[in-house]
Amino acid sequence: MQSGSAALLTRSLTRWVREHCVIAPNDVLVSEMCFYGRKNRADLVLANGTLTAFEIKSARDRMCRWAQQQKAYLSVFDKVWLCAHHRHLQKAHELISPNVGLMLSDDYGGIVVLREAKSNRAQKMEFYAELLWRSEIDDLLSSVGIKQNRSMRIAEARKEMIAKVPEIRIRKAVIEAIKKRYPEYQISPSSSSTEVA
Repeated sequence: MQSGSAALLTRSLTRWVREHCVIAPNDVLVSEMCFYGRKNRADLVLANGTLTAFEIKSARDRMCRWAQQQKAYLSVFDKVWLCAHHRHLQKAHELISPNVGLMLSDDYGGIVVLREAKSNRAQKMEFYAELLWRSEIDDLLSSVGIKQNRSMRIAEARKEMIAKVPEIRIRKAVIEAIKKRYPEYQISPSSSSTEVA
């Protein structure tokens, strides 16, 4: 595996998640998950009671897209991490939001946490709720007594769900939906897991 490559960083980051995050049965670490109008892909997303996203910038990547990517990440996820190769350190410091965590990697897959990710206060429920499929939205609407209306577009149904269903139930439904949708990405904990991402 090439030094500083995205594949090496992904493996190292997966190991870091196993060792440093609280992992329960059925929790998933999803690779390349679409979000934010399906126009973005998160390199890794941990669903373990909250949604934590990781963007990887390998030695071969450039940082020119990070400002837009960061805005999209912060619109959706509970916590956001940037895991960058050390050659991007200066640019990462210039562009990173105060709530985004920063990890630095070397050419051999070593990872150092420079700054912990904080709870995201820029999150927007309309983009978070985009992670639900139409059938899942209909189920939530049904649970509060609103009958399924197939003539209603998904964006309208989502808007109604946000207005009528308590946020805590939407959040729980999103986590459960992702775990159910991606069983092949179930992650087993390391015996040394101690903290939540």
